[in-house]
This record gives sequence, structure tokens and C-alpha cells, in this order.
Amino acid sequence: MDKEVEKKSPNSQNLQEKKIDNIIELEIPVQNDKKDNLFSNHNGTNAKLKGNNHNLFAQNHNIQINLEQNRNHEASPIKSPFTTNESGTRMLSNLNKQTLQNPQINGINTNSNQTMISNSQKSTQPSEKSTPPKNKKKKSSDFTENDEELFTLLNQDEASQRSDSNSQEEDKKVLIIYAGGFFGAEYDYSQGSYAPLILTRNQLFNKMQKISYFCDVNFTYQHATDGFLVTPISEYKKRIYYKVVEMENLKINSTFFDRSCVEELLDIIDQNYETFDSFVVIHGTDSMAYSASFVSFMIENLSKPIIFTGSMVPLSIMRNDSFNNLLGALTIAGHFNIPEVCIFFHNKLLRANRSTKVDAQGLDCFNSPNFPTLAEFKVHIEVNWTNILRNDEFQTVKINKKFTDHKIEIMRYNPCFSEVSLSHLLKTPDLKGVIIEGYGPGNLPFYDDNFSKICQEAAQNEVYIVAVSQSIKSYTSQFNSEQQTQLNIIYGGNMTTEATLAKLSYLITKGISYKEIMYLMNQNIRGELTPHSNDQKFEVRQENLIEAITEKFNNRVNYRQSQVDLIKSYIVPNVACYMAQFGFMHYLEEMKVQKTNFKFCDYDRRTALHVAVRESREQVCKFLIDEQVDVNFVDYFGRSPLYEAILTKNKKIVYMLIQNGGQIIAEKDEITNLLLDSAMTGDLDTIKLIYHSGLKNFNDYTNIDQRNIGHVAASEGQLEIIKFLKYTARFDFSQRDIWDRTPLDDALEFQHIDVVSQLQSIVY
Repeated sequence: MDKEVEKKSPNSQNLQEKKIDNIIELEIPVQNDKKDNLFSNHNGTNAKLKGNNHNLFAQNHNIQINLEQNRNHEASPIKSPFTTNESGTRMLSNLNKQTLQNPQINGINTNSNQTMISNSQKSTQPSEKSTPPKNKKKKSSDFTENDEELFTLLNQDEASQRSDSNSQEEDKKVLIIYAGGFFGAEYDYSQGSYAPLILTRNQLFNKMQKISYFCDVNFTYQHATDGFLVTPISEYKKRIYYKVVEMENLKINSTFFDRSCVEELLDIIDQNYETFDSFVVIHGTDSMAYSASFVSFMIENLSKPIIFTGSMVPLSIMRNDSFNNLLGALTIAGHFNIPEVCIFFHNKLLRANRSTKVDAQGLDCFNSPNFPTLAEFKVHIEVNWTNILRNDEFQTVKINKKFTDHKIEIMRYNPCFSEVSLSHLLKTPDLKGVIIEGYGPGNLPFYDDNFSKICQEAAQNEVYIVAVSQSIKSYTSQFNSEQQTQLNIIYGGNMTTEATLAKLSYLITKGISYKEIMYLMNQNIRGELTPHSNDQKFEVRQENLIEAITEKFNNRVNYRQSQVDLIKSYIVPNVACYMAQFGFMHYLEEMKVQKTNFKFCDYDRRTALHVAVRESREQVCKFLIDEQVDVNFVDYFGRSPLYEAILTKNKKIVYMLIQNGGQIIAEKDEITNLLLDSAMTGDLDTIKLIYHSGLKNFNDYTNIDQRNIGHVAASEGQLEIIKFLKYTARFDFSQRDIWDRTPLDDALEFQHIDVVSQLQSIVY
């Protein structure tokens, strides 16, 4: 090793340099402050850094750095770039060398010096963080009476769980995906007086590393590897580590961002999902609402933020909206755990599948007309947490990366609308759906015989007709829903056209049946749809807490009661339910210290246990059971906590309640409908949960036509359910409906041969 040369300070002008084959060796004192030195616990006093023979420090600290990924690297992005020698000195390892280059001040730098994660380089991407990820609890695919070993996690000490949750969170890693648009474009003045906007590879990365708000150059040089840039410390005392990746086919005009581009975007997210904590997608504004809506549906059980943003004015122009939009999106992605696909534009964070572009000229061009904003940038960042979607953290994320080959057309109903044109359109090869934007909340000519006939023919050919509103702001009409159901038209409620297209395409890609798609299009599966008002049931949330308390006081208060009694009787139950809903264990512990009685119920006679079960808050459920909350308390809707747990399919909570004496309590008609619906859709998991929770005699649960779960399963050809009923539940298949038919008769009529063979072997 060559002789080491001392360096008093990283900013000192008295640097001693020793040139050896165009290599400069510098020794830089290493700070032992843990906040600044994030990646090493060594106590070495010097770090030896190597770089190209260029000026290392320009005057006034105007340092510009391009980071080069070593071709042979296999290290994780967040691993320390330093190794330790025998003398205790930390040195930059050969695998993680960083090459410093002077920036090109004039012209565009087209050299690719940073790490790009593209389809051609996926095999070289880092696959893990420097710190091992937390082990996630997995759900079993089956549930039997001997499943006790699956629930050992429930016996963990709550104090240790709380200490884990309160541990300091490490800085997040964000992947910025540049998909195109005006954002990173520059004028090409070589073309004469009319200078068109052009996109150049790596231009966005080069610009971001020169902007101090996006890149702390000194810190990036000392701590980041593998093409990462690092922001300065934010107002939340954290830094953000991020990479910039460009799609293979950058398109300045997002009008041509088609379905294949969405597939490429999904593929990049899939390849990097485990490596990064969140994603920012820079996209053209014209088709951003479509692409973001597609991504929101194609990713199931999303657990990380995916923030779309863009600009109306390129970053290369002095007066632009690019800077604030990207900095805001990066701030959200790097600090807040909002597991949704969102659009950040003009200081507002919107749910992607609720958003639409409403202005082709203004900078505030995106709006969410039928749903509140998720967050707003004011003096402080205000996040509306009650509107944030929360997926089951124990479910595995699934990214559907490919669309099936199908066509969906969009029409707008108008006074010159022709049923003949619609009829010809429905004959288009591979057409699977037509979205019609109707008047008002989605009104179409329901009483026109020709229109009705065309809709019936489309249904026979399994072509979906979806009605949505052509108004920007709309509502979900119960009347429209009933009328259109009779014509086999799907009523889209207040979904945006973009979300309707993405949702229908996603469901068709899933390959599920025509009936299931007809059903799911009316269900809110990604927060894209407001349900009918008469379907909503009261639940204590932050926004209606005051309303609940006021109604209780107006209707039930005895004015001779003391204030303490009033608080204990009416306010505390609502607060406890709210804390249980969001899993605020530390507040529940404080309420326990104040000797709170958690057996109180809220407005709908729902205990905190009901709410915790419905929200799958396992730790809260264990806490409330330990506080002797009645596990069989029946709410206003006639449901026990165990029945609620079955609806959520959380096997751990089901087992916990059973172990503590929980019983299935609900209206018989409701249980019957749940069984028959599960049989129709092939939901064997729910049927097993009901059976193993103590409800054994399925023959007692029949509908108005005396049809039971065996009839429905046989009619739908659900072979696995038939086997479960036959071998496990010992179901009586001889039971007949009002038409004197057995399940075997139904199986024979619908020609489900496998089901027939199972039922014919039964001796009645």
C-alpha cells in the first residue's frame, strides 16, 4: 500500500496529494457522530478515498459529482462503502469506488455515469437492504382444528412488540421512475428559431444531482453507493436515498403512453419492490390519470407508496412547476407510509383512481372531485389519515404485469346518440366492454326498447356495458343502480372514466367469470367508488366522532347525571373504539392506567373488540380479551366478534376468539347468505372458517327456495367445496329444494362431471 498522506479537514485547502498513475489518495478524518455516519459502527479515524485525477473541491464548495456504479458490484445499495484495514482505518472498497467527474457546464452531458435499473440490467440489481427486513406474519392457506402452531406469534410479549414499533426508523430508499413527459425535456436551440423540446438520456439525473435540495453532494460522496443520491436532512430529521431509473422507451408526449408502457412500468416496480421502500413515477400529465389508475388496480395488497407526479413546465425552464411537484412527491415517498397509488400535483396528494385532469393550461390541473385530498402541503404537511387505505399487512403483494388481449371502448351519450352505432361497435372483434358516459349520475335511455335489446344482446355475448357520469362531480344513485341492473348494465356510480376503464381491464385480465365481474364492478375494491349511502353503517371515525357524541347527548342523556358519568358512559366508548380501529396501543395502555372499563359499547352497541376485529388489529384484540371484554357481545346488527373475524378471514383472530370461548352469532339469514355466496364464488376458506368455528350443521341453513350450500356448489361446479362437504362436514346431500331437486340433480343439469362422480358415490 502506498504511503498515506494526512488531511486535517475535508474542507481544508491544505490538501497534500500524491499522484500515482493518475490516482489521488486522500485521507479524510471520519466523524464518529452516529447521525452523520449512518453506515458504519467502526471507530476508525481516517477514510481513504480514491477518485479520478480531477479537481476534488471547487471554490465556494461548488462541487458536482457523478456517481459511477462498479460493473462487478453485488453489494446492497445501503451497505457501507467502506472496509476496515488492520490499523482501524476505514477505506473505500474496490467494489464500491465512486468516480468523481467535473460537470459539463455547457451543453448536455449524455454520458451514463449513474446506475440505471432497466429491463436489461435487472439481474444486477441489489436484492436486499443492509438491515434485514422485519419478518412478516404469513397467513396459512388452510385452517384445521390442529392449527395451534400457526398462532404462536399471538403469545409474544406485548412490551417487546411495542419496543419494536417505537424503534427509530431508518432513512427510506426511493426509486424514481422517469416514464416521460415534459418534466425532463429541454429546448433544442440548434434547430433554429423554433426550438423543439427533446428528451436526452440521463438528463434528469444530471440535473437533480446539481440541485442542492435534491442532492447533498458531500454526504452523497461519503455515504452513498451504487448510483444513489441523498437529499439534505429534511424537517423530519431524515434523509432520503434515491435512484433515478428511465424507462426503455421515453416518450415526451404522454398521449402515446399505451398499455405496453404500463406493463413496462409495472415490471420495473415488480423487480424493485423488495429493494425500495417507495416509488415516485414521473409521467406526462395528459395520460397520468389513466396510467396511475391502471397501476392502482394491477397491484394487489399494496404496502408501499407509489406517487405519480409530473409538470406542465419542464424543469429546464427557470419558471417551472417541476421542482415543487418532484420535491413534494419525494418528500411524501421518503417520510410517510401511505400505501396507495397517488398523484401529487400542485401541493396536493390525491388518490390516483379518484383523480382526473381538469385543466390543460393551469398548473393546478388535477382534481379529485368525488373524494377528499389525502394530504396538502401548507406551512406544515397535513395528512388526512382517516382517508388512507390500509391493506392487510399479512397478505403478499401481487403485481399483475400483463394485460390480456382485449378491447374496451368509451362513448359519450348525447342528443345525437345512435343505437345503430352502438350495435356496430359491439360487433368489434375482441371487444369486451363499452363505457358510456351518461347524463347526470349516469342516466341512459333505460325505457328505449331498441337500446334495451342491444344491451341484452351484449350481455349474451359477455360484453360489459358500464354507465358512468359525464359530469366531473357526481354521486352514486341507488335508482340508477336498480334500473341498469335489470338491463345487465354495470352502474359505475361516481367512478371516474379513467378508473372505470382500469378496473374493468384489470378484472378481465384476472380471468374471472362474467357474473363475478358484474358483481365486483359495483364493489369498492381500491377506494375508487363511493358506496350507496344506505349501505354505509355507522362507525366511529375522526370526522364523525363529534356527530356521534352530539346525537347520544341529544337522545339519551339524563341531565341529572354527573359530568364524570356522562364522560364514562358516552365519550369513553367512542374514544376506545377509535383507538382500537387504528391500533393505537399506547393510548389504550394509558386508558387502562386510568382504570377505563373497556366493556362499554358505542352508538351501534359495538365494543372496541368488534372494531379491532373488523380492522384486523391482532394486538388490540389480545389486549381487550385480557381486559375481560365479552367475546360474545352482540352488536346492534346481531353480530358477535367471531362472526366479524370470519368476514375478514383473519385466521389468527378467529383462533384467538375460539380459544377464549367465542361463538358465531349472527342472524340466520345472514349466515345463510354468507354460506351460499361463498359456495357460488368458490370461497372455500370462508366455509372452512365457519365450520371450524363451531357451526357444523350446514343443512340447517337454506334460503327461501330451500336451497342449501350443496345445491349452490353443485350448480356452480365447485368441486373442492363438494369434497369438503362430503368428507369433512358430513353434509347430507339428499336434501331437496322446493322444486324437489337434490344437489346431484343440479350437477347433472349443468354437466359438472367431476361433481356428479363425487355425489353419485354417496349412499342416501
